Amino acid sequence: MSINSRSRRGLATVAFLLLLCPSWLGALASPAAAWWGVPHARTYSPHGRFTIDTDLLSHSGLSAWAIDRYLAANTPLPPIGAAFLAAERRYGINARYLLAHAMLESGFGTSDIARYAHNLFGYNAYDRDPWRFAARYRSYAKGIDTVARHIREEYLDPHGRWWGGAPTLRGMRYYASDPQWEYKIATIAAGLGLPTLTDLGVRFGPLAVAPDVPAGARTRVSIPLDPGAEGLPTGIRFAVRVRPLSVGEADPAMLGRNALPTGLTAPAFVAPAAVDVRASSVVLTVAMPGWPGRYIVDATVLDSNGRPLPDDKRLRIGSAITRVLPAEAVTYDAEADGAALHLTATNAGRAAIPALAGYAGDPGKPPAAIEAWAVSLGGDAPTLLARAALSTDLAPGASLTLDVPTGDLAPIGPAVVMVRLRAAGESPASLGPPAVYRVDPTPANRAAARVRGSSGAVAVTAIEPLDPTSASLLRAPASALTTAGGATHQSV
Repeated sequence: MSINSRSRRGLATVAFLLLLCPSWLGALASPAAAWWGVPHARTYSPHGRFTIDTDLLSHSGLSAWAIDRYLAANTPLPPIGAAFLAAERRYGINARYLLAHAMLESGFGTSDIARYAHNLFGYNAYDRDPWRFAARYRSYAKGIDTVARHIREEYLDPHGRWWGGAPTLRGMRYYASDPQWEYKIATIAAGLGLPTLTDLGVRFGPLAVAPDVPAGARTRVSIPLDPGAEGLPTGIRFAVRVRPLSVGEADPAMLGRNALPTGLTAPAFVAPAAVDVRASSVVLTVAMPGWPGRYIVDATVLDSNGRPLPDDKRLRIGSAITRVLPAEAVTYDAEADGAALHLTATNAGRAAIPALAGYAGDPGKPPAAIEAWAVSLGGDAPTLLARAALSTDLAPGASLTLDVPTGDLAPIGPAVVMVRLRAAGESPASLGPPAVYRVDPTPANRAAARVRGSSGAVAVTAIEPLDPTSASLLRAPASALTTAGGATHQSV
């Protein structure tokens, strides 16, 4: 061989090596592009197109109840949708892919390895003896979790042993010996019928709760339901939360207390005591707090695994306000006309409110009485507008009305008025939370609260929660107040 021939051959070798350099440099610079013929992973949107190049490290947007419904209709497997979604959260692997992979390898849950070894993915089931080498797990959930971890570490990580250039089915082509393996999984994944509640036409209306509930009692919360064409799916859960709105202001006996139970200071969503799904509503049985006050009741719908649904923003149920009443519960109402301000107290408790203190009554002690106090918006000292004693015991459901003449309100001007039913005896304590209103007898408010045929007008607005001026009424000692006249009448 001549020297020239050797030189030409050497130059050709060098040129060939230089041609390979770009591919080597590219492999070092970008692991995802280290394999010729493996495109970059395509971003996946929930319920979007699924192919062999879909990014498997993505969020599926699936719900556990929908996976369970699919498994019940197409396989002998138990409801294990929660396990697929748990693997997605833990390892970042798309649950739609995991489910499709499991369906292919297990023959839709019918293979012996799936049934007896809880191995849905055929993991370690080598062709030469699948049953002998297949991994075995204590449960389906354990098998799903373990295999998902191996897939994440060995196939979907650029530093993994079997990394194929991209976190896709095409990049995982060495998982199985079947040359059509990735295409079969993509076909199954694309064909999974896994709807959301919104897709099924399920809708919820705003919840409703009784305006007054005894402290510590159970009450029913009603949620209007449109079940859609197929009805509310099995497994859907509900949770409720009771948040304090005005606990400290609602009951004078609590004004000096600083420590509230943890359940009130940090309320959390919990399962209701009972759930009754009806044709057009869902009724939840809820345990109310033992502390009197006003509360906000929230409700939400959850997946079968107890987590938020992927379409929860479209399934908002909302909130409602209720008052939790103490054992001796009294509710109040206020109405005004040209002649007087009518303040009504109703016994909402379970027992009669005694007119006199003690079982036999003691004429020497003050009887129970309804009172109306006022303080001007300028912050003057509280004034007793009217007071009237109970003539007889106030039975459950019975009412007592105190009339304050409009003329008695005019000198005070815009003011805050409190009405309370005071217990019999020497203690001036109220029977349950009093009610506080802003009352404005000025002509400027006449158009807002005019009563046809009357000579004047009074505007009345409930104040909730109490502002500092209103709260001062609840703290005012009885000895510091002056008295005025008023009329009263009882009704049952």
